[in-house]
Amino acid sequence: MQIQGAIFDMDGTLIDSLGSWDDFIQFFETKYSLKFDRVKNADLLRQFRTVPINEVAVIVHEKFGIGDSAATIARELFERLELFYRTRVECKENIPEFLKGLSQKGVKMCVASATRPELIRVVLQRLGINDYFSEIVSCEDVGKNKSFPDVFNAALERLGTPKEETWVFEDSITALQTAKKAGFHTVGVYDRNNDRQELVAEFSDEYIAEDENICRLL
Repeated sequence: MQIQGAIFDMDGTLIDSLGSWDDFIQFFETKYSLKFDRVKNADLLRQFRTVPINEVAVIVHEKFGIGDSAATIARELFERLELFYRTRVECKENIPEFLKGLSQKGVKMCVASATRPELIRVVLQRLGINDYFSEIVSCEDVGKNKSFPDVFNAALERLGTPKEETWVFEDSITALQTAKKAGFHTVGVYDRNNDRQELVAEFSDEYIAEDENICRLL
């Protein structure tokens, strides 16, 4: 692959964090006596993984009527996510080696995530991979989620690399579709918490399947 720039999603791509949503749902079920049908709400769970916490909070508050406000839900989510990032989350397999390999090749790297910027730095620093990324862009910075290409375009602008040699690494179908339509090369990364892997592969120029080492791209 011809690559000068790499734009990485964080949750589910760089770090093994998507399972945290099960913990969040269980917390809401217990605290607010919420009955959450995971099968019926599968599309909603997918959406949660690609939008900022504030948007998740609005959806949860309005759809399920829990919490005295969306701001309350957002605060609870932020506090639990920060604790998770500071104490429990780990890199996905082979990611540190892959980032080191890209860095040695002179590839410029950026994180483009729906997570709040202050939380992105917390987890990247704890895991020892922060220095690989010259730039960080959050959906909160651009005011749109990953159904829109704004966060990827902002990352490209900050990297200053040619679009035709800048690759987007994602685990989400929605984000891969968006990046592909925006003209980026895409790498789909398997995550056990995402279903419909055939669609992840469909919108990927390169696809890293379960048990496959991402370092093969080096």
